[in-house]
Amino acid sequence: MEEEGDVATAFTMARILSNIPISRGGPTSLVIYDIHALQERFYFGDHVLPCFETGIPLLKQRLHQLLDADNISIAFPDDGGTLIECQKVLAAHGATKVSAYVTHGVFPKQSWERFLHKNEEESEKAFANFWITIPVPVQP
Repeated sequence: MEEEGDVATAFTMARILSNIPISRGGPTSLVIYDIHALQERFYFGDHVLPCFETGIPLLKQRLHQLLDADNISIAFPDDGGTLIECQKVLAAHGATKVSAYVTHGVFPKQSWERFLHKNEEESEKAFANFWITIPVPVQP
């Protein structure tokens, strides 16, 4: 953490969670969705048993429910910039709607507001849908 309100790193969170006491049945199981990097699985101590899952099947299920399900393309901004920059590029290249799917999103200092449009002039800068799992409470 650099300053008050920042979110702890994966290593710090793993250290905190690793201090959960061992239960009578052994290590406590933790389910973690969409870990950022595989080496993070080794951050946990012996008192917990991390189980790694992905939210991608939930996303696929939701996409198939959309009215225009046959006209969807998927981009991964982690491979080429921020979500907002990805949205701008897709819109500039003809995308009529851009939606976002985020796991364990963190929005310090109300940064989630950048994903909204407040008037018609900004509508091309907004996301049609913004799905999020495991939201982190808004930070001051």
